[in-house]
Amino acid sequence: MKKIYFFLISISVLVSCQTTNDCDDVQCTSPMPPLTLNIVSAESGENLFINNTFTIADVTLLNANNETLPVWLNNDNNLESVIGEIVGNNEYRLVLSPELEITIILQVAPADDSCCSSPTLENFNVLNYEFERTEHKSFTIFIT
Repeated sequence: MKKIYFFLISISVLVSCQTTNDCDDVQCTSPMPPLTLNIVSAESGENLFINNTFTIADVTLLNANNETLPVWLNNDNNLESVIGEIVGNNEYRLVLSPELEITIILQVAPADDSCCSSPTLENFNVLNYEFERTEHKSFTIFIT
């Protein structure tokens, strides 16, 4: 008889338990970190914003729909933008001057299942210019 009561109580406890999403109580406040681009001379390695070859006023960043996206200079005179949030293959055009346009292709994977996660930058490519990854979302592009 005790086994039957224990079994019934165990079943009622299991049935009455509600599953909750662990992320329901988490407030995500950190925005996705920006993509940082250090635009340098291929010959000298000098930052082309520091030496005034380019100015931020002349820079335009366009997505595949030809929409202008926000881009700014950080404290190190590197370009930053919050691109790379759209999952899939994404193409952007970075116009530094009327004579210089750089095509950037990003491959972005969906966020993992953890709370407050952002999509992951899987691949970064620049057409017709050499580049190197300096940090997770930071790249140097060498202009000839």
